[in-house]
Amino acid sequence: MATRDNKPVGELRLAGRRTGRDLRAALAELPAPDDRLLTDVNEAVAQVNQEVPDSWPNC
Repeated sequence: MATRDNKPVGELRLAGRRTGRDLRAALAELPAPDDRLLTDVNEAVAQVNQEVPDSWPNC
């Protein structure tokens, strides 16, 4: 469950097999993002201070 200010705002779950048309229809049913979305994304990106090296060996 994704939260903002301790209130649920999203749910993470496995995605089923769908088409682009299915995605467009599903997104059309959702409310538009609120005004804080761009701010939230920019703040999250600003917290990324370095790229984490890949721990998997090159095969």
